[in-house]
Amino acid sequence: MRIGIYLGRHHAGGGGMGVYARSLVRNLVCLLERADLREMEVVFYGDSAILTPELLDEIELAPVLSSVARPSVPLFASSYFRPLPNGARVRILVRLLGERFGRKLQATLDQAVVPILIRLDRIDVLHSLANCGFFFGGVPQLITVHDVFQAWPDYTSEPGRRSWGLSAQHYYRLLFRRQFSTAAHIITDTKGVADEVVRRYRFDAGRISVIPLGLDEVFLDAFNDLRRSAVSRQQHEAPAVGRPPGYALVFASPDPRKNFERTWQAWLALPDAERKRGAVIVCADSSLRRRIQKRIVRDGLESYVTVLDWVDRSRLPALYRDAGASVLPTLAEGFGFPAVESLALGTPVVSAPLEILRRGNDFLPLVYPCDPLDPASITRAIGDALYAKGGLAMSAQPKMSVTPASNGAPRPRAMRDAIEETVAVYKQVVMRYAVRKR
Repeated sequence: MRIGIYLGRHHAGGGGMGVYARSLVRNLVCLLERADLREMEVVFYGDSAILTPELLDEIELAPVLSSVARPSVPLFASSYFRPLPNGARVRILVRLLGERFGRKLQATLDQAVVPILIRLDRIDVLHSLANCGFFFGGVPQLITVHDVFQAWPDYTSEPGRRSWGLSAQHYYRLLFRRQFSTAAHIITDTKGVADEVVRRYRFDAGRISVIPLGLDEVFLDAFNDLRRSAVSRQQHEAPAVGRPPGYALVFASPDPRKNFERTWQAWLALPDAERKRGAVIVCADSSLRRRIQKRIVRDGLESYVTVLDWVDRSRLPALYRDAGASVLPTLAEGFGFPAVESLALGTPVVSAPLEILRRGNDFLPLVYPCDPLDPASITRAIGDALYAKGGLAMSAQPKMSVTPASNGAPRPRAMRDAIEETVAVYKQVVMRYAVRKR
């Protein structure tokens, strides 16, 4: 069984899709060492934004062409494989796709390039993580669908959403209709997305697997550390960034659905005592980061706001741990990793009403829902969340220190569990199509 996995094209760190892609690579490579998977081979197709040097080193991949350090041609330039002892066959191959023409154009070219590669690599099943498949794949395709907001935006009247335009919405509706008519199987992380695909595109519900995502080991280790200590590690460790704990943590993106402008307005409207706790803004987009830094200087907020570039996964647990609240009032969400990661480390989350943050009809503990279209609602939720983590309270009530141990949170789901379920789907699809061929 030879599986091809298209990791997609990503800007900078890649957001939730980038986290998912790197986690899948990391965990799947480890799972292939199991005896029951020794007949499985994997070929990954991705770019350097996902296949970082750190990841390649961590999973012990070696370059096939050591003289090629980075992609330098339009199609693909570098390949990596995992050396195996005793001259055993190569079971893991990585094709690093070219990047000369830029991310968006190169993603379009992938529609022609990847089908050629999967024929050369004799792929049995292709899994696309990029929310859409390939028109001319030629093999059964699995598609990870994390949302369909491009075709059916939830906030069509919201000004920032008008950039999509009606023509873009119709384009994505046709694209999704075409891919769902040919997909062998769909994987999604929430039942809501699965129900929407069935309702809007009449896709067979029996060919949809809902696989909730989990957390990487770095977060599980941090969760276990907090649970063992039963007190906040803020009392024992140096700050994650150059400011005291208790700040508002914001992930900024130029994508209108991430709602950064309203988030910024909401933070500015906080009372002075709470605003002086500061904010840490993580922004991988260099253009937006420069605009944010200019605003900070213009408004004299240099001593209150820290702007970070892409943050390595190993540093994120400490960043969440020290935050007074993670502020994530997105208009639409796919994976929602920052929210789940924050909750695992006992940090309150300010968010729009998202499915991943509910248990039945109720919100999970430490979730402070808000109306993402109303800055005043976001401001109130930030104030309540900062108070819950021990920030400066607006009332005379005593402060609290919230940790996973004190709020009774169960151990978070591990990402490896999700990847094991994904491998089971690979086997299911391969068997289904093998029967059809007979």
